[in-house]
Amino acid sequence: MSLLAIPRQTNSLVLSDASLSDRHARLEWNGRWELTDLGSKAGTFLKGSRLQADQPTPVTVGTAVRFGTIEMLLDVHIGLPR
Repeated sequence: MSLLAIPRQTNSLVLSDASLSDRHARLEWNGRWELTDLGSKAGTFLKGSRLQADQPTPVTVGTAVRFGTIEMLLDVHIGLPR
C-alpha cells in the first residue's frame, strides 16, 4: 500500500497504486498550501513539471498535480484554510 501524507502528523490519505512510493508526497498549510515530494521514485509533478525532492513548493487551489501516474486537481472545502 502506498501513502500520501496530507497535512497532519499521520497519513490521512492512502492511495493504493504501484506507481507511488511508500512515502510519496506531503501537502501542508503554512500560511499557503505547499506540496513537497518526499524523494519518490516516480515523482510528484505540478503543472507538468517534476518537483525537486524535499523542496516545499507553493500550490494553489485548482492546480493540476500528479503523483506517479495518478493525476488530481487540488480542491479545498469549507473548514480548511485557503
